[in-house]
Amino acid sequence: MKALEFLAIDEQVKLIDLKLEKKILSKLFKELPYIKSFNIDLYKDPITGEHTLIDSFTLDKDVEDIFIKIHHTITRKVSSDIVKIRGLEFAKLLEKDLSGIQIGEDRIAYLKKIESRIRRIIISLVDDETHDDWELRKFGFIQDKFYDVISYLEDIEFSENKYVLSYNLPGRFVIVMDEAFELFVNAGLLAKNSKVAFESVLLLQNKTKQLDWLGKQNVFVYFIKAITHEDNKIIHCKGDKWEIATNCFTVNGKKIAKSIQHDNPPKDNNPAKIVVDQVIKLFKKSKKNNTVF
Repeated sequence: MKALEFLAIDEQVKLIDLKLEKKILSKLFKELPYIKSFNIDLYKDPITGEHTLIDSFTLDKDVEDIFIKIHHTITRKVSSDIVKIRGLEFAKLLEKDLSGIQIGEDRIAYLKKIESRIRRIIISLVDDETHDDWELRKFGFIQDKFYDVISYLEDIEFSENKYVLSYNLPGRFVIVMDEAFELFVNAGLLAKNSKVAFESVLLLQNKTKQLDWLGKQNVFVYFIKAITHEDNKIIHCKGDKWEIATNCFTVNGKKIAKSIQHDNPPKDNNPAKIVVDQVIKLFKKSKKNNTVF
């Protein structure tokens, strides 16, 4: 299976990526007006055999501080783009592999094998005192793309300690997620730095993240009821939705209990409730886009 083979940590694969990164960076930096000279080379560690990029440059006067900021931004962006290219390549291979597996049980077994392999690689990279940051970012993104792929599979469910989630989320849902997050942040219902947790909870990018709701508890209860209501067709629950909510959310930094479901609903003119209604309307734009809890 190609996707499984792709997960090998191969120095030659990394070398190909570094050569591409070198080519892009050379072009970008040589075009900057205040750089007199710029050179970038591949360096091979004589002990580990690992390759890295090392650059050298000559600048005009009084531009060093500016250049350092630009240098960091550009190099990080180019490296991240190449990491994303590898993640997308893995996703395509995985989709192709799955299309050739007709038996449902075999598909689940293959996906669990892939998931286990990715986790082992990431753990090994984290535990390694001299771990390669580039490889760690690459496999982190590959893990994200893995969950993206299985999110489209209606017949696949992954059991976790606390709850079961499966997905059927076309691209439109992700766009709506961005709009919904912005509405919540502007209303003071979510923190600006909670985007990762927001996506983790609702898109299963990371199954261990919890999202902290900053508004009133009864508005949160209204949100859970609205997003899981059968008529809205946004999230369908398998199991107790309030138990799921206690695992996925906190309210103003505090753990919540299933008993919150009995809170009195907010008034119709409540500004926070109005925002929740706007978010629900966004999610309902495409009724086929649904998450299954």
